[in-house]
Amino acid sequence: MNSFYGYGNLEGRYWFIGMEEGCGGNWQADVLPRFTTWHALGRKETEDLRGFHFSIGVRKHWERVNNKAVSVQFTWRRLIETILSAQNGSEVPIEPHDIVTYQSQHLGTQDGDSCLLELLPLPSPNIAGFAYKNLANEQYPFFATRALYRKHIMTTRIDHIRTLMENSGTGHVVLYGTTYMPEWNALVMNAQWEQMNEFIKRCPVFGRYVWCVPHPRAWGNPRDLFQTLGYMIRETDAGNQAH
Repeated sequence: MNSFYGYGNLEGRYWFIGMEEGCGGNWQADVLPRFTTWHALGRKETEDLRGFHFSIGVRKHWERVNNKAVSVQFTWRRLIETILSAQNGSEVPIEPHDIVTYQSQHLGTQDGDSCLLELLPLPSPNIAGFAYKNLANEQYPFFATRALYRKHIMTTRIDHIRTLMENSGTGHVVLYGTTYMPEWNALVMNAQWEQMNEFIKRCPVFGRYVWCVPHPRAWGNPRDLFQTLGYMIRETDAGNQAH
């Protein structure tokens, strides 16, 4: 899956890039179906978020399952807050149903305004373990440890995502996870960051703004961090239009 980068529309106005996609820890039930489905769907760089997950039997984030309400995924909630705040500003409060509607109908669609990418191609239940050690052999020795896997693949992935950024037009890219600053700096080729507040910084690269924020699950984040990010994006767009 080295050529799989995530979900959504590469021409979308709002990109979000994390380290790796989360998933359950069971190889047969959670990991392997992602491989087989990606192959069956044509091995594209990006997939439709909803369609891909429906294909692997995950529907709870898009529709009611067993009479339970649609489940809002925590990280996606914060990304959606960013988009809605950028689109509507602070004058329009974000209601719970707005999050559910955007997640179930718009997030990561292939004709929409969002794109969700990952630096690493393989999903993982957490960053502490590594579910792929059993794949290590003479041909693929880098699967022996997470460190070897990252070293083997990271530079190629960063270079290709940078190429996608250069070729995809304007808009905004949000990098989330400040513990990954070496990777983010490599992605923007050590461009100069402008500190917007204690938690948010940005730099202009390839005719667009790249923003860096802590991971949505990082300890100490203000509750409105991603809404604030959205307002900053909106103000940036307004300023660009004024010139």
